[in-house]
Amino acid sequence: MPGPRKIHQEVQFEIAFQLKQLIKEKPVAEAFIAPMDVHLDHENIYQPDIFLFLKENEHLMKEDGYHGAPDFVLI
Repeated sequence: MPGPRKIHQEVQFEIAFQLKQLIKEKPVAEAFIAPMDVHLDHENIYQPDIFLFLKENEHLMKEDGYHGAPDFVLI
């Protein structure tokens, strides 16, 4: 699969930047951008463009990625 186009990268970067700024002001969540695996189960592993999880769910973040459904996903 070819990589994303320039406009996709620009929009993704801007959204991720804005999310990070909001999180800095009120640190109730963590945000990540691709490539980072999200393991929904043993067979369904995805890399959303951007995902966010609340601090109360940070125990689901492991060395190999996030295990469970994130609280916010942008693809």
